Amino acid sequence: MTIDYKGDDAVVKEKARLAQQEGRSFLHFSLLPPNGSGEYPQLHPYAPPVPARYDGLARGNGKSKAEMFLKSVPRDGDAAAYLRSAQEVSELAWNIAALTGFDRTVGQDGKTRISSLEVLTKMLSTATDGELERQAQALSVGTVLKYYPHLSERDAEVRIDSLRGRVQAVSAELKKSGSIVAKAVSSTRELASTYVNSSAFYPGTFGTGRAPAGQIDLIRAILRGEIVVFSLPAQIYPDFAAMMGTMILLDLQNAVATLRGRQAAVAAFLGVPLGGADSTPWPPFVVQIEELGSAANQASAEALINLINKSADVGIRVVVSTQSLSDIRTIDDGKGVWLQRLLGLIANLFVLQIGSRDDDEEVSDFSGSVTKQYATNETSVSNNRFRLFTGASESKKVRGAEQQENRIPVGTAQALDRDQREMLFVTKDPKLQSVHTTAPEGPNNWYEVLEMVTVLEAAHGYNPFDADPEVIQQMRDAARELGAGLNAELAKPDSLLYQIVDNSDAKVDVTPKAVPTSFTADVSAIGEPPPEDLYADPYDAGATVDVYEDVPPAPDPAGWDALIASDPRDR
Repeated sequence: MTIDYKGDDAVVKEKARLAQQEGRSFLHFSLLPPNGSGEYPQLHPYAPPVPARYDGLARGNGKSKAEMFLKSVPRDGDAAAYLRSAQEVSELAWNIAALTGFDRTVGQDGKTRISSLEVLTKMLSTATDGELERQAQALSVGTVLKYYPHLSERDAEVRIDSLRGRVQAVSAELKKSGSIVAKAVSSTRELASTYVNSSAFYPGTFGTGRAPAGQIDLIRAILRGEIVVFSLPAQIYPDFAAMMGTMILLDLQNAVATLRGRQAAVAAFLGVPLGGADSTPWPPFVVQIEELGSAANQASAEALINLINKSADVGIRVVVSTQSLSDIRTIDDGKGVWLQRLLGLIANLFVLQIGSRDDDEEVSDFSGSVTKQYATNETSVSNNRFRLFTGASESKKVRGAEQQENRIPVGTAQALDRDQREMLFVTKDPKLQSVHTTAPEGPNNWYEVLEMVTVLEAAHGYNPFDADPEVIQQMRDAARELGAGLNAELAKPDSLLYQIVDNSDAKVDVTPKAVPTSFTADVSAIGEPPPEDLYADPYDAGATVDVYEDVPPAPDPAGWDALIASDPRDR
């Protein structure tokens, strides 16, 4: 997964090329160009013809959603005083919406459900008109027991009374324009509207679609080894890109927490042993953050550090790049606390030529110290009986004087040759060292300057559409087949992906079944695949738009009833 704060098309092309070569699913979420026509450019034949959908708040309960949403923006000063009230009201609104089914409201198109933030906006925007109270009054023992089947009827009644009591208290506070609750709700509604109504999104992309093949789900991406790119150009949308990036990192933390408790179940289902090199039944998942400094603030820094702290045991590998460490150092007004916390967590540091002496000193300090022996000559001094200096002569003896100095001296990183692609590589694993290809570290061998050589890289100016038309068609067919297989697998309640992804809060049955035991969604192993049009427009199973030239027109919309009903999210 790549979070690209540059929004570089070359990154998308290269990741799509990699996905095509390895037969993996590829998904691309992108923000709108500010002066463009609004048309999404398909940058590679293997990439979907429309941008992927993403809703970072689609999974979880009211509390986890509220914390994740409200932590996506930095708060300081007086704003921090409203955080507790905002979190309480948001949690209450989401919980009631889940119990009444209001969170499954269909949007204006009559086909897809509204996003989690649209649910919150509707609940809070009409709070003073009684929407929150109406939903609370709509609660019943039956709806609560459906959501919490372990409760007794009496416990369900107590739960309903408690929720209604909290709603009455909130409603009373909302009528006081100067109350903390009223201000907190107003601030939260404004923040939610920033996402819901933002002109930075392609219409409908910040939400949940019907077809999983066009939906980014980080748990599924980890399990299947999908390749995902988020293009968030911070130079165009500085604050918004930082907010979105923070939400993605927080969503990834939630995915880590879910998967941590699923390792044994997945291993048992697949019949693979635990305790391997990475201790997970799924392959390592690399999270690449490009140009972190372009969208760095306290919220994103905290989310990143928490992710690095918590993700190693589930196979998450985080790679962060930035033009200058100064961008991170300025997060806390130049104190450098965030930067030091980040440097304290990383195991490998790669350095190209840098221009700042402060950054150079950080690299030097990170390299640690080594014992250096300096050679010194012995001299003898003669004097007369009056102890007056008369002369000095060398004794022709050499002694070694030991001194601790940094492995990489200050100034080395600034002196690297950019044209030769020179770099420094400091690693802490398995031990702290900056020597990799020559003799072991010693008194006269402190560090190495390495030279980068590109391999398996596309030619400069690579255009995937310059290929033979038959090859291009094969790429499109392969992507469509993989997407159709994924949709089919997630429509089967007894498949592993359905149990882990769509039913993630339920206990997983670890008894092996006669279903595919691979995350690659082999269509031939599943049976008759769904119509290809389901992947042609991955956001709308009932679409009549033919986005692939070779795809036949969609059947009569009435024929989609069975397919729509099979969507596990609608059940």
